[in-house]
Amino acid sequence: MSAAIAMERFRENIPDRPYCSYGKVISHINKKRTALEFPNIQINNPWLGSYITFDLDFEKSALFHEEKGLPCPTFTVINKDNHYSHLIYEIGAFPFNNASRSSKQLLKDVVFGYKELLCADKVITHQRQLVKNPLHDKWEVIQGGRPYSLTELVEYIPNKIKLKQRGIRVVDKDFLNGIRPFEDTLDPDSRNCSIFDNARYYAYLIACESKSYSELEKRVLLYVTNLNEIEVPKYFHCKVPHGELVNIARSISYWTYKNRSSLRKAMVNVGAMGLPTMKGRYWKPDDYIKVVRKRQQQAAAWTHEARRKKSEEDINNAIRECVLSKKKPTKTEVARMIGMSRVNISKRYSHLFEKKGGIVTL
Repeated sequence: MSAAIAMERFRENIPDRPYCSYGKVISHINKKRTALEFPNIQINNPWLGSYITFDLDFEKSALFHEEKGLPCPTFTVINKDNHYSHLIYEIGAFPFNNASRSSKQLLKDVVFGYKELLCADKVITHQRQLVKNPLHDKWEVIQGGRPYSLTELVEYIPNKIKLKQRGIRVVDKDFLNGIRPFEDTLDPDSRNCSIFDNARYYAYLIACESKSYSELEKRVLLYVTNLNEIEVPKYFHCKVPHGELVNIARSISYWTYKNRSSLRKAMVNVGAMGLPTMKGRYWKPDDYIKVVRKRQQQAAAWTHEARRKKSEEDINNAIRECVLSKKKPTKTEVARMIGMSRVNISKRYSHLFEKKGGIVTL
């Protein structure tokens, strides 16, 4: 985009009656044509903006973005006296009041990330603050950039700074013993699917202990970010962009938090009966079902054996009581005494009534 086109877009984008001043404090509000004659001017509406401005109050700041690996600003407006500068990025029309949650989060990421990287004194977006007017002769102006989307700008920000903006602490690689390798969830054709399948098992484990959706989303985002840093480079040529990681974490967290009650039931120690707990491990869905069924079978066998021993003990006690009271220990009498059907006793416990030498053996 040529300098002339950029300047013309600037004239079109600023408010019809912007604030303006000869100094840093607002002193006038004029029509656009008159306001453009002032060295300091308001460039965004309170509800709709096209520019993000970073105020760099230190010498030789005009090219500081190159040291940080950031894209060239649409306008770099330099104070000729002290060489302080305003870096202005054109982002297109952004509705501050009616933007979606994801768009507002992108704006926050860009504002926070670039402010951190550029060591900016302040950031001017939709606030009623004045910016050095790139059309005024008082300033030296470098015009080299083009309009950017927020998605483009955010890709230049390191993941650690993006997570810091969300209040998430990135765990050091040496501490990441909880990251599950891609071995069972690797999709050679898709980084995103590999991350998604791996991270959802982690989300299943922590869903019930997370106090809120926000907490769950933060933990899942941290997990997928670390997967992207450690596991993805082992199998793929490049990492997943941060915006896609956010979408993956949000998708997993939304479904998992919505279904956490059913997950709580599914993750109980089903059919334990003294077996090691199933919690705290990652399970493939098919493997989980197989293991649960096997444990249920073991539990059923254990329960059946315990009930059989208890019934034999009750029958033997009833027979002993009959013998001591000089009654004939018949199956009918024993069934009456212990509350069991005579048919059941005849079918399963007849061996307890075997006689040796005319006496029922106990």
